[in-house]
Amino acid sequence: MPIARRLTDLRHAHPADLTLQRLITSLNLMLDFCQRLPIFEYEAEGEGHDAAASAFRDLASAEREQVNLLLSCLQGHLAASPLTASSDEVSSR
Repeated sequence: MPIARRLTDLRHAHPADLTLQRLITSLNLMLDFCQRLPIFEYEAEGEGHDAAASAFRDLASAEREQVNLLLSCLQGHLAASPLTASSDEVSSR
């Protein structure tokens, strides 16, 4: 199951949790941006713009760290959510 589908499931399962909504939205936006950076780097390199290619490469590295931070926050938020705990109990039965 693709990650976007699972994030959508979380969003629908917790419609009133604005923090969760914002974490998921931010994560979706960052993942979309991160997947484009290697293409930007490749194209800049192909056009001979080595400084721009290096900047895109560095940005991709920094963005991966930010994605990991958001994922950690999302995991913590879900672990603390009473709705998630009760959903986990039901699904493990």
